[in-house]
Amino acid sequence: LSYSKHMSSKSRGFIKAIFGVQGDIYPETLWKMFCINVPYTFNVVWRIIQPWLDDTVIQKIKLIRSRKDIVPSMQACSIPIESIPKACGGE
Repeated sequence: LSYSKHMSSKSRGFIKAIFGVQGDIYPETLWKMFCINVPYTFNVVWRIIQPWLDDTVIQKIKLIRSRKDIVPSMQACSIPIESIPKACGGE
């Protein structure tokens, strides 16, 4: 995937600056984010923005593509099944 083909250096610089400011103003405010049933276009966007994110942030974001993986993925992060929404397979 080549994002340079789709975005100018000015656009990339602008997006990188936005992420930088967010990280400076709100450091470590995200514990974990689960993105469930994301469309293919999100995967493309995720691959484009990943190089601009800190590894710590990337590790906090979990893409769950299959419904059967929702509960195990959340429980692997020490989320009790009672805290998982029923619509996602929790109790």
